[in-house]
Amino acid sequence: MIRAIALCVALMLVVSPALATEEGRVGERYRFILAELEQGEGNAALWWNGWTFGFAAATVGQTVLALAVDDRGWRIDNAVGAATSGLGAIGTALEPRTPITAAADLRAMDASTPAARALRLRRAEQLLRDAAQEELDGRSWFPHVAGAATTLAASAVLWYGYDRYSSGWLNLLGGTLVTELQIASRPTAAVRAYRAYYQRHAGAAALAPRTWWIRPQGLGVGVGAEL
Repeated sequence: MIRAIALCVALMLVVSPALATEEGRVGERYRFILAELEQGEGNAALWWNGWTFGFAAATVGQTVLALAVDDRGWRIDNAVGAATSGLGAIGTALEPRTPITAAADLRAMDASTPAARALRLRRAEQLLRDAAQEELDGRSWFPHVAGAATTLAASAVLWYGYDRYSSGWLNLLGGTLVTELQIASRPTAAVRAYRAYYQRHAGAAALAPRTWWIRPQGLGVGVGAEL
């Protein structure tokens, strides 16, 4: 009996420090991720809100001008501009917003037990990866091509539909500049945090832009992405 008690005490002395060490590692990793997400949240929200509402304001303004002016050419120019700005507003508004919402999601999770805290860490790692992936995809080749295609299509409408050649070239130049500025201004805090976290805690980071594809599918064309 005495030997059994002694064995239990010895096991507790060995296991307890190990559990405490593991709890410390879980807490350290979680705090690092949460701090990085909180630090990048403001810039991510500023970028998303700024571009979404900027496009929306341009859409409203050009729509008003298209309806108010008497000159046919100006009406056409502003109607086409309103359409392209509207597409920009919709596209930006529909983008995932993990860098903005991740920190709040983590703070709302249960952390009352070691198991809950471990689960919270796994969720934090996934959210950090998702946020980094979204930022990386936003600077990949796909948004460049999508923006250029939209701008070129709008300019082609002006050129070939209404003989508005000067307006078409101005639209092409302005639309290209806006597209590239939107891409270049996208924050990348989550990408840096992800790489720093996995270089420190989980080896080399495995993060790359998605592989986008366009191929025949059914009766039409399918567009998708793979990691």
